[in-house]
Amino acid sequence: MTARTKATPSLAIIDALDRLAAQIRKNHPEVPENIVFVLASGRSGRGAKHGHFAPGAWTEDHHEILISAESLARGAEATLGTLIHELGHAVAAATGVRDTSNNGRYHNKRFKTIAEALGITLEQHDTIGWSLTTLPPETAAKYATGLALLEKSITTYRRGGGAEAGPAPKKPRNKTKAPMVCGCEDEVTVSIQWFERQGEGLFCSLCEQGYVLVA
Repeated sequence: MTARTKATPSLAIIDALDRLAAQIRKNHPEVPENIVFVLASGRSGRGAKHGHFAPGAWTEDHHEILISAESLARGAEATLGTLIHELGHAVAAATGVRDTSNNGRYHNKRFKTIAEALGITLEQHDTIGWSLTTLPPETAAKYATGLALLEKSITTYRRGGGAEAGPAPKKPRNKTKAPMVCGCEDEVTVSIQWFERQGEGLFCSLCEQGYVLVA
């Protein structure tokens, strides 16, 4: 059997991501250890999927972070933004914070607080919440060495449109039901007719803010 003399592109990319994750853990001890890898993910019915987090998916209760092989086409900085985004979910899982609702799709303000403390900026999307991720220049500078290694390692990426795809066009909502949210940003699906009959009298007992229908 011939000995391997050169690492494959996939090993170089995963190694660079793992090194960045270690740097982030060093700066933020609250981030738990995770298994980071790259896998084809591509487009879902909701658009591009750049990353994924699965709590306790591996033995020893290690969490799983997936970076989309298609979205590597966005470059090292965007990929680091995705990595930090997913590490934000890991922190939430480790600290018992409920950071999403609607089967993990809707990212609430608790997630925004955790993830932005790790160094990314989040903007709100009307259906998936605080999920649109940007890597600020100061964070890129902070991890410049790791970013350079990741940039060098991304010599290939999977075809599939992960870099170009944005959120998929919204499907028309059910005409009789829609989600409502309060300041906690946890969605609850209700009858539109019932909601409208309540007027402005619906308030959350936790955040004490009124409920509104999600457009």
